[in-house]
Amino acid sequence: MTNRKVELIKLFFISGCFISTAVNSATVFIDDFTIIKNGNVLFQDTFNNGLAPADTGGNTQAYNVIGGPFGVESGGKLAIDASLGQTVQRPDAGTMQRQGARVLTNIDPTRPTKGLRLDDTFSVTGLFDLSDLSGVRERYGVRLTDGGLGSANDSVGLSVMRTSSNQMDIVFHSYDQTAFLFSDLDSVALESNHDQISLSLSRLDTSTNLITASFAYVDAGVVGEYTTFAATDSIFNGEDATRAQFIHLAPVPVPAAIWLFFSGLIGLTGIARYRKI
Repeated sequence: MTNRKVELIKLFFISGCFISTAVNSATVFIDDFTIIKNGNVLFQDTFNNGLAPADTGGNTQAYNVIGGPFGVESGGKLAIDASLGQTVQRPDAGTMQRQGARVLTNIDPTRPTKGLRLDDTFSVTGLFDLSDLSGVRERYGVRLTDGGLGSANDSVGLSVMRTSSNQMDIVFHSYDQTAFLFSDLDSVALESNHDQISLSLSRLDTSTNLITASFAYVDAGVVGEYTTFAATDSIFNGEDATRAQFIHLAPVPVPAAIWLFFSGLIGLTGIARYRKI
């Protein structure tokens, strides 16, 4: 095989990799992220200090950034753009990209009074500008997750999402990381004629592992009445700590994913033939 053909195969393969991550996603803005533990504020970020979440801290408590780095905070808000984030495979939605941040509350079992624990009540609340999402299964919201724990097996989330029927909904969902099973627990149609939405996940009683989900619309800074979903989901399945995060996920277009597959196949075939020559 000539050097020219080898270079072309490499070009096809590399191009497929780049095209596969071309995501047409909305830019989401978060205004406030607060964690309440046992009735007291454990963490709050109002995104007005000009320091975007970073693994090195810069806020009241350090974050673990999910996906690519954020831009600077502006106007008391943080822009979240999944197209700048990390590519992941999702059993429920195929190839997606994500950007977000997880608050690194303590998970050390020798320090039971720290972090979000089995014997704590807590809530995590994110205040977002209402954004019209462009991709099916694209979503933004808040989560409680075992991420970062060795026994990680589940997460619970509350998101604004464009569904497979192309409708904007507020969805309460769970993910069993052991079984790779996503479940939409409950949902309601989004009312788009508001300024912002407050999304909240809460553990209200230490006698149960159940998490409740609620939301409220916000107009001109005034928070309306919260609506609580009837469905609940459990947490602490084999571990005694959880962590809170906010996140934006967007789907990678299927044609791009197909292009990646075929360009990769061409590349591998070409390389195999080249090695025989």
